[in-house]
Amino acid sequence: MTEIKNCAPTAMEILRTPRLTLRCVQDTDAEATSRLMTPGISQRLAFWPTPFSSAMALAVIADMRGQAQRGLAAPYAILLQKRRELVGWVVLSRDPQADDRATLGYWIGEPYQGEGYAREAVAAAMAAGFSRFGAKVIEAAGQKDNSRSFAVMAACGMRRTGERLVYAEARARHEPCDVYEARKDDADTRPAASA
Repeated sequence: MTEIKNCAPTAMEILRTPRLTLRCVQDTDAEATSRLMTPGISQRLAFWPTPFSSAMALAVIADMRGQAQRGLAAPYAILLQKRRELVGWVVLSRDPQADDRATLGYWIGEPYQGEGYAREAVAAAMAAGFSRFGAKVIEAAGQKDNSRSFAVMAACGMRRTGERLVYAEARARHEPCDVYEARKDDADTRPAASA
């Protein structure tokens, strides 16, 4: 299968960091996405339930690619450069009420945690969000006890702005979350290298 380099020409260039490649999600990511979506990962995410089958992953990938083609989202698969192995996802989504705001979501599979991949991928996606996606503000939220995720957000220049209840579709309930954001005017917006 030929790799599709862009979902949307201005938002989804392939990004490269020292160890990672970020490219638009594609059907070939479904099996690895399903395998990596363990209960330990799912419990930290609002949308991703477990068990998460390959068929469910294919449906999410199709939806995300459609959103990318309409300029509503930038769904990146995070791959190790040397092994071309999927380690997680990072997604920027436009705020439907404010075109210059984006929401950031990300996850790294359990076997790959503790290596700094989230920080590397999030920083690259945020830079692309500001420089190529047109966002002026990027926001992320996490469950109040998710200190590891807040450390990633802070390392990428995000600051806590408050808290709110976020609906977790995966568990069909509202959960209290801390909200972080970064503003383009305050951020290092140098884009990651693109292919």
